[in-house]
Amino acid sequence: LIDLSDGSLTYSQYGLVSDDDATFNSSLITSDYAIYKIIYGNLQLSDGGGHQIRFSPDNGTTVRSTGYHNIRWRVYTSNAGSSFTEDKNYYSTNVFFDSQASTDKAFYEHIFYNLLDSDVKSTCNTRGGFGNTAGYHTNGIHAGRYNTAEAHNYIEISGATGNLISGKISLIGVIQ
Repeated sequence: LIDLSDGSLTYSQYGLVSDDDATFNSSLITSDYAIYKIIYGNLQLSDGGGHQIRFSPDNGTTVRSTGYHNIRWRVYTSNAGSSFTEDKNYYSTNVFFDSQASTDKAFYEHIFYNLLDSDVKSTCNTRGGFGNTAGYHTNGIHAGRYNTAEAHNYIEISGATGNLISGKISLIGVIQ
């Protein structure tokens, strides 16, 4: 981790993703920080199954695959803005999900609260979108939480059915 500016933020570059999941474990998710941000760009998948974020309370041994409350609201256009479609969904298997195709590149900013607080539910607020041509793009907001109060020291970003194949992912810890 590299301290930035006045020391109130810490930055960790995950680097280029290649045929794998991106994970942040207890060496990075520590009590030194109250809030975490994950920012990524050009995230691309091996298939069109979308990508997701999940938590683990035990440094990745048990990644939670149920028990989430996650809502997504987005708008998209497939004709360069001549018309827009509104899309709303609910997911219980992840704290974040979006359904980009393999040709899309995603750009998102996630903010995580209460990760290490076992008395409060861990939450994730997200904004961002994806697209692959001048004609198609989407942008939306997402709000999710793990519905049981428990500490989480591990964040997994993965393809819902395939792998992450390219992109840059950054973790920022905010001292409170």
